[in-house]
Amino acid sequence: MNPSERLATAEDIENLCLDSISQDLTANFDSPFIRDGNDKLIRRSYWLARYREERLTVRRRGGRKRALGTRAPMIAAQLPNDRWSVDFAADQFIDGRRMRIFVVVDDCTRECLALIADTSISGIRVSRELDRLLGECGKPRSS
Repeated sequence: MNPSERLATAEDIENLCLDSISQDLTANFDSPFIRDGNDKLIRRSYWLARYREERLTVRRRGGRKRALGTRAPMIAAQLPNDRWSVDFAADQFIDGRRMRIFVVVDDCTRECLALIADTSISGIRVSRELDRLLGECGKPRSS
């Protein structure tokens, strides 16, 4: 095995990095010293050594965001008009224009109380349709 073809150890990599720091080779460090897939390791150890020399701390990434507490399960609707669910569905015409559908469903009976389809549904339109629905069916008990 040729010495230039041997795999680099962590000590070899650190020595190479420290040598490059002493020579101040900060420009164009994208070319790795070893072509065995260790280039990421070389760059990381280079910057860790550089940070150590400058007495800087390595910025740590934040962890995964987790939900706080436990959620109470939603109680199933027992009677009609107990609770309504509201959602938007969207689709697209052949010519590329988008269509939105505002959907209101009674959770107990699974009856569709309202389906409003339009290319654009504003908040004022949603409010107007909900007011109309409250006049027809009355207010749901759970709200």
